[in-house]
Amino acid sequence: MELSRVQTLFDHLYQDVNGHTISLEGRDAHGYEGKSFVYGEVIPESFYEFMSMTNPRPGEIFYDFGSGTGKAVLLAHLLFEFADCKGIEYVDTLHESAAATLAEYERSIRPTIINDVGNRSLSVSLGSFLDRDVNDADVIFMNSTCFQEDLMDALDTKLATLKPGTRIITLSKSLKSPIYNLQHHKKYLFGWGEATVFFHTKSE
Repeated sequence: MELSRVQTLFDHLYQDVNGHTISLEGRDAHGYEGKSFVYGEVIPESFYEFMSMTNPRPGEIFYDFGSGTGKAVLLAHLLFEFADCKGIEYVDTLHESAAATLAEYERSIRPTIINDVGNRSLSVSLGSFLDRDVNDADVIFMNSTCFQEDLMDALDTKLATLKPGTRIITLSKSLKSPIYNLQHHKKYLFGWGEATVFFHTKSE
């Protein structure tokens, strides 16, 4: 679907969603103080640009690790022909907001664009991406700008079982293990300012 049309739908669905406030409410309620929980948002135009660099193919599976209010999941679903787009979020208030937004999408938006999106799926779930089986992934995105060192180390281990050729996008920090081939990196604009996007491919 064209970016301009997606932007209109996106703005409509998120016009009353303040992710920063929702994140703080959830983090305060549970005492989540680590930097890894800091909230950040994607921008449709930048997301389209850097996701296009992974050459998404029809029928592939997309994951967002730390999916927040579901923005990247929805954009991946609308902009590309992924068979399924899945978000995993640890903070319950963010997950609940994302689930509500995607439910509204299914109710009021999908029926009007069914010729564009067909039966392509999207979903969000609550929990830790470190505990999930994600080996069906073809493309993984994570806003890792504030991920702490121990979490990045855990991700290096977690992703080792991905199938060869899986593309992994990280922000501000690259994966360390040589089994993740760093293809290139480039700065893009996000809700908080510029960040470097690292593009990896899982080796054999």
